Amino acid sequence: TMSGNGAYLSPAEAAKRLGVSVKALRVYERHGLINPLRTGADWRAYGPDEMARLHQVLALKRLGLPLARIAELLKGRASTLAAVLALQEQLLASEESRVTRALELVRSARAKLASGASLTIDDLTTLTKETTMSTKPSPEEMNRIFDPHVEKHFSQSEIAKTA
Repeated sequence: TMSGNGAYLSPAEAAKRLGVSVKALRVYERHGLINPLRTGADWRAYGPDEMARLHQVLALKRLGLPLARIAELLKGRASTLAAVLALQEQLLASEESRVTRALELVRSARAKLASGASLTIDDLTTLTKETTMSTKPSPEEMNRIFDPHVEKHFSQSEIAKTA
């Protein structure tokens, strides 16, 4: 069935549930990232395996990886959902720490203003850097997150070839 109650979703329903466009699903398919099932009428259908694969694609995309790099990773031994979830967990934990710190800074600044004090230049620059700058991880943080997984799931020759 193609309804939301059945085992498979239509492209429109899959896209809606994942917060992406149907066009994005087609782009991922063209890049070989997903391979949706086909009905007898040649309609695309997304079951649990395809939705798990889409989670992997979207999680890696959120990490800032280009589609070509995602395709390379998903062809290797790091293609398991568990491996991608481990990477995602690490990134989210790092992001949680950053958000907690940013909230502390905002609350501290608000308390300072509420008491009648002014924010110093140092207060303002720290507040700006910690609360408004990009939330994408730095290249160093990405290496710290990815390197152990790359070493675990790829042979030295595969790593050298990709480099």
